[in-house]
Amino acid sequence: MFDPEWDNKIQLEEIYKKLLMVYDFNPKDENLIIVRGEQKIYIPERKFYVPLPPDGVFVYDKSKLKVYCRCN
Repeated sequence: MFDPEWDNKIQLEEIYKKLLMVYDFNPKDENLIIVRGEQKIYIPERKFYVPLPPDGVFVYDKSKLKVYCRCN
């Protein structure tokens, strides 16, 4: 989704651009959380882990979904 050589700011800008193209969301929404990089995402309501690859991106609304992230 993004070039790993880009700095964090450019990566986030590119993620926002893609999200704006695909989904109708407000980029100033404080509930929008973007998790990047190799991590394990745990969603307790569904009781499962989602492994996120090193170049992966996981986006969620923290007001609608409880998520815990753990770096590998």
